[in-house]
Amino acid sequence: YDGLAKEFTRLLAMSYAITATLGGLLLVALVTLYPRFVAHMEKVFDPTWSFYVLVIFGEALFAYLYWYSWDLLQGARKGWHIFLGVLDNIGGIVILVITNAWAGYMMTPGGIEGTELAITVTSRIDAFMNYAWNPLNIHRLLANVCFGGAIVGAYAAFRFLAATSDEERERFDWMG
Repeated sequence: YDGLAKEFTRLLAMSYAITATLGGLLLVALVTLYPRFVAHMEKVFDPTWSFYVLVIFGEALFAYLYWYSWDLLQGARKGWHIFLGVLDNIGGIVILVITNAWAGYMMTPGGIEGTELAITVTSRIDAFMNYAWNPLNIHRLLANVCFGGAIVGAYAAFRFLAATSDEERERFDWMG
């Protein structure tokens, strides 16, 4: 199981690179194409932006520490390895919860008063913990687990088809 987990974790480097590239491109497009919308969201969720960036870097740090210390933290130090993995997962969940607040606000806004051009933020808590927030948290957490499983299954299928020996095919069949 440890070898299987290490192989799964190897996929994280690819997923972080793809996520960072697409996220950066989409952020530039959003700011460029919808400046009024971005200004509105910044006004409502100002305290969450820097915390969000901090959590992203923290999660990336824990993920890379988890991966690169894999062999070093075996045996008696295995608890530290598991601890890094738990911190990485907590970081991912915190990122999910923050972005769900933004998405939920766009569907069920709360905590503001005024017109489109002149809003007043009355409660950042109501804006953050809007009506769609908890359903989004549940839905996206389960969806991310399913999506991750689908990616791992696709990886195992590809490696199975590319295998050159029966032992390798058996391993990736089991992995899938």
